[in-house]
Amino acid sequence: MWRNLAPSLFFALALLLGVAFGTQLDRHLLSRRIAAHADVSTLGQVIERLDPRDFAQAYYDPEAALAEMREYAWVVPQVPTPGVGSAPAPGRHANATINEQQFRRREPVAVPKPAGVIRIFLTGGSTAFGCGAPDDDRTISGYLERELRARTARDIEVIDAANPAWATTHERSWIVDRLVDFQPDLVISLSGNNDVHWGAKGRNVLFMRTYAEQHYFDELAWLYARAREPLPDVVPVSEKRVAPRLVASRLARNVRQSLGALQDHGALYLFALQPDLAVTGKPLTRKERWQRRLMDDRFGPGAVDYFGASYAAIRRELDRLASEGLSVADLSDAFDGTPSGQEIFLDSYHFGDRGNDIVAQRLAEAVTPLLEASGR
Repeated sequence: MWRNLAPSLFFALALLLGVAFGTQLDRHLLSRRIAAHADVSTLGQVIERLDPRDFAQAYYDPEAALAEMREYAWVVPQVPTPGVGSAPAPGRHANATINEQQFRRREPVAVPKPAGVIRIFLTGGSTAFGCGAPDDDRTISGYLERELRARTARDIEVIDAANPAWATTHERSWIVDRLVDFQPDLVISLSGNNDVHWGAKGRNVLFMRTYAEQHYFDELAWLYARAREPLPDVVPVSEKRVAPRLVASRLARNVRQSLGALQDHGALYLFALQPDLAVTGKPLTRKERWQRRLMDDRFGPGAVDYFGASYAAIRRELDRLASEGLSVADLSDAFDGTPSGQEIFLDSYHFGDRGNDIVAQRLAEAVTPLLEASGR
């Protein structure tokens, strides 16, 4: 009898082992995909196959940067977040601290706002967030807070409310549905670049997913495919770049809604067009020239010209919005006076602490008269 049962038992055992192996393989693959978005990445990891000395020159203290850049947060873990799809996960991620309200800040933002405090939020994408900053205090928001306090002798707090990959759509939602509840005196959008970035990838910023959001959808679709029918993907992606005029008009739509919401709450709004390697007039270093050429590899031939045309279209829209009461600061030329040979850009969009400081100085020049004129 056992001889007759042996083939069946062998088959059953092989089937069980196959199922167990398949389950473990699925778990392993899923774990690897999740780790790509659940774990922090640092500047040192991003450039590990390149010469770190070139990147260290973008910092005030190159030797310290060389020794520490494996702790300079680049992309922090994300968590699904209402309205914006995803935002930073609270906690300590390398050298970036995200508080319980999902702002890059060690302490929570007090509500109601303490008497005498001027509260400013800085929102935007990875540049505003401070990817590659040596610490939380040497982000653009950190430098801006110190500069404004020195200029005005007032109790000013500048809160980093940005997130990597966000476009003006995410900023608008964050402002309208979240930031107004924290009683801001002023909100600054350091932005524009990511709208062009997503346009170069064929995305409509009004109806799209960021990298983290796409990850969440992909994992959910993976589970659906194993439990029932496939999950339909309703977000279109074009193989063609979005026309610069359309990039600009969509940005203007978001900015106009942000302006209206903040005006309704008695707050000021400043839109600052951020610097970008494709449009800067600074004398480029050898590394920066190489990185500019890489844009064609990343986005296809003519990428630099596309960014230039999109920035020009955005400036025209911002001029129209300025006539409607929007305060605008064009910081795309912030590094044009940089001495020849001085590194600023870490890549196409991000800078070391020297660049963060320069941008903060320019923002302070725009913010100070706004606060004075408003009687704050």
